[in-house]
Amino acid sequence: MRAHMRSEPTRHHGVAIYYDVPDTGEKLLDRVTAALDQVDRFNRRRIERLIRDGVVIVIVPFEGRHFYSEYVNAICLDSRILRRETSTTSTIACAIVHESVHARFAHAGLFYNQRVAARMERRCVEEEIAFVARSPVVSQDALAKWAALRRADLERRWWTRRGRLESYATFLEKEGAPVWISRLLRLRARFTI
Repeated sequence: MRAHMRSEPTRHHGVAIYYDVPDTGEKLLDRVTAALDQVDRFNRRRIERLIRDGVVIVIVPFEGRHFYSEYVNAICLDSRILRRETSTTSTIACAIVHESVHARFAHAGLFYNQRVAARMERRCVEEEIAFVARSPVVSQDALAKWAALRRADLERRWWTRRGRLESYATFLEKEGAPVWISRLLRLRARFTI
């Protein structure tokens, strides 16, 4: 992670953004800055907390997920996910909001572990929903349907070790990785708590 933070960051709304992604780094940076614009427009306080807590954003080349790293105090956004057509400005903004809640927990002294993960993830999802509800372009029906899907997604328990292995296997399949890798990950997931 620190290897991606060696270069000089770009700052947008006061938030440092590090990116060290070959070829498409500038395009991804544009997508992230547009998402930060949206977060700033609908939830300026969240941007202020990121700045106050010294949280940075790092675009990483391959993780299979977005996540918050307590060790480097960074919201890590996977470049492959950012490149997808389904990654709109709004979905990237929601990812930033979600991971910023994890950052807020860490700065309050509440650290992520398997015992509290379900409650923390539920809170992060509820903050995403509250963020989208502030957007004037979302109808109440669309918001209700999307919120129901996000809450139902919590049943998948992606934050457990098993859930992370399953998600990573699915991600690798979509990326065209050899089949044996995803099979091995799924086998490992079967025997993981």
